[in-house]
Amino acid sequence: MNGIRLLALAAVLYFLALATGLHVLYYLGYVLAAVTIGSLIWARMNLSAVEIDRGARVDSLQVGQIFEETLTLNNKSVFPKLWVEVRDRSNLPGHRTSCVMSLTSRQRKSWRVRTVCRQRGVYKLGPVVMVTGDPFGLFRFWRRKPQVREVLVYPPLLDLAAFGLPSTELSGGAQVRSRSFNLTPNAVGIREYVAGDPYNRIHWPASARQQRLMVKEFELDPTSDLWIVLDMEMAVQFGNPTAVPNIPRAQDDDKPDPRASEDYIGDTIGQPVYLPPSTEEYGVAVAASLAGRLLADKRAVGLIAWGQHHEVINVDRGSRQLLRILRSLAALKAQGRAPIEEVLAAESVRFARGSTVIVITPNVDEKWARSLGTLTQRGIKAVAVIVEPATFVKPNEHQPSSSMLVVGTLAATAVPSYLVKHGTPINVALAQGLGGVKVMR
Repeated sequence: MNGIRLLALAAVLYFLALATGLHVLYYLGYVLAAVTIGSLIWARMNLSAVEIDRGARVDSLQVGQIFEETLTLNNKSVFPKLWVEVRDRSNLPGHRTSCVMSLTSRQRKSWRVRTVCRQRGVYKLGPVVMVTGDPFGLFRFWRRKPQVREVLVYPPLLDLAAFGLPSTELSGGAQVRSRSFNLTPNAVGIREYVAGDPYNRIHWPASARQQRLMVKEFELDPTSDLWIVLDMEMAVQFGNPTAVPNIPRAQDDDKPDPRASEDYIGDTIGQPVYLPPSTEEYGVAVAASLAGRLLADKRAVGLIAWGQHHEVINVDRGSRQLLRILRSLAALKAQGRAPIEEVLAAESVRFARGSTVIVITPNVDEKWARSLGTLTQRGIKAVAVIVEPATFVKPNEHQPSSSMLVVGTLAATAVPSYLVKHGTPINVALAQGLGGVKVMR
């Protein structure tokens, strides 16, 4: 608009010069027109031959880790660029890469941005918009680089070494005399290779001795399946999952105490972790940490969570299973409509006799506790982790019911339970069971 106004003013001066015959008006009109046209050409050329590239070392991290990205602005022209503004449209919380800089002839400038990942989720890096103009501020031109890449922030994995579970050993002894088609920790013998056997089962020392391919045979794991059932019903959640967690700041060059914040939940990968005061975020962190702990113990773990969609990950073991569970939990939102007791009833066909079900919920209704007690009558072991909703609301907000009734119902059905409260680290809360449990080793 400034350029249009200046051109209009030049035209007015030209007509006034024609009407009055004053040469000074001619000169002013010519100068204004020349400045306007020159500024337009300058602004247009200032954005030509300018490229921006962005690169990150990794595209998946955990809450508490630092995401590092390098951006490079490259002037491929012989003409210097007075100023170029970079506007980044990334939605990773706290990731600010926008800046303004000048470039000389064929100059490259790079800058690095480090962002602490504070919240799980799937985020987009980009698009990037480059904006520039002339020295007089008459014209602005912009170019959009539409390339977008995703960065995945997994929930944190806390050390839950003190968490206890009912014994997961199947009845009938320490061995199950049945061959398994999957890899298990129990290799019991070798046999001759048959077409179709996977190569990772070949026993190379035995093959060298026998002068023919030999493969390892495995037995079923004598421990039962473990199912993590995460309650993602929207109606029972409390707190704000998008709130910025309270992180203690250093004062007078002193290292801050991470426990000074009530949003501190524990340490992972050598970094203190803070979560928003939300039952949804705490429940997801508990589910991820339990999956990491149990899979590290070489257990077969599955996940059930009815959020924005029905998420079911069948039981399996190993690092790939952990990656599948973390990827699912990273994008999961508490937008479910079904109460946890309905989820247990619908998915109970997956629970074999002797398996263990770990329910994580902020629901303080006794219905789901009675449903869990019914499962135990079928020979299914159960554990409840209750995310105490009353600790996630402010004093002036609506207070949910106490969890004591549901804890009492669980105790009456001999189901061990744990209480996770806002302000108490999760690893501490899960080391203090409300019922007798036998700790897994």
